Amino acid sequence: MSKIKIIFIDVDGVFNSETYYRKRAESGDVRPYPLSEFDPEAVKQYMRIIQETSAKTVISSSWRHTDGLRSILKNVGFRGSPLDFEITPYLGTIRGLEIKKYMEDYLDKHPEDKIESYCIIDDDIDMLYEQKDNFVNCDAYYGGLTKEKADEVIKILNKKQN
Repeated sequence: MSKIKIIFIDVDGVFNSETYYRKRAESGDVRPYPLSEFDPEAVKQYMRIIQETSAKTVISSSWRHTDGLRSILKNVGFRGSPLDFEITPYLGTIRGLEIKKYMEDYLDKHPEDKIESYCIIDDDIDMLYEQKDNFVNCDAYYGGLTKEKADEVIKILNKKQN
């Protein structure tokens, strides 16, 4: 049996924030859209999470339907396994249900795997009550995926399950 860790990641409010947009304008960052939507510090924190947890990346953001998303992520600094991401299904409902459906479908397709831990990183709160202990809520105004939020994610993913 393989044990896996999964991160369900949003983009807006996680990889960018109002604070980032102000800093970007002040610094004269001239990266074109959509690269300019990714705060290099938030990307750095995400890559640290991957390094410390070896978790699988699943994009739950509306960005999951963006043409060329893999190339965009590579160009903003994603390296290695996060570029082999999967996406949650679109159900036209709350994100928590889409995440639950992804996990059910994953286990149906991979009966030899066990989801050891998972973490949802999002600035919205449309998750299920049962997901609350696996949820890190980023502040879309102040900082998005900060070092402190990344530390919370690492703690959730590396917590020993009974």
